[in-house]
Amino acid sequence: MARDVHFKEKDISVRVRKRRGMRRMTLSISADGGVSLTTARSTPLWLVERFLARQIEWIERTLHRLGISPQVKKEREASASDEYRRLKEPARALVFGRLAHWNEQYGFVFTSVSIRNQKSRWGSCSSAGRLSFNYRLVSLPPELSDYVLVHELCHLQELNHDPAFWELVAKTIPDFRARRAALKKLSLAGWHLS
Repeated sequence: MARDVHFKEKDISVRVRKRRGMRRMTLSISADGGVSLTTARSTPLWLVERFLARQIEWIERTLHRLGISPQVKKEREASASDEYRRLKEPARALVFGRLAHWNEQYGFVFTSVSIRNQKSRWGSCSSAGRLSFNYRLVSLPPELSDYVLVHELCHLQELNHDPAFWELVAKTIPDFRARRAALKKLSLAGWHLS
């Protein structure tokens, strides 16, 4: 579960994610200026807000060091939104076409496929069989977009990264290690995803 905490006087929003098993709060700022805090599910909102209030100067300094003002961030978000609207359908066509191609080798069943404007992932697979892909896949070289599609497709059978999962990936992408390394060099801030 995630929610935003907004500091109106600073024009800064912080994305708050609550996760099971977290023991402390972690604060991070991505290269595109996205501020996020991860904390335990049981942490009350007032404690989150108090922690953030104490960190607001660090957040401002870091954003300044990255050369990101609230105005620049808004302009970037508007530009990304325009890009998403422009590339969503070409991305959908690519994803559905290549998924059909690769799934001929696997025969897996998935419940839905969505194209999203994700900030930190190239793709994901839920335990309910829902596949989700970043619209920026359409901008990747074909060998990297194919790697992402096969990676998520294989999660339909193996929801972890155990050896059995990598064997499934290697069935159709034997050079998956090289492709994975190439993908990791791309950041989803300029092109962020993983």
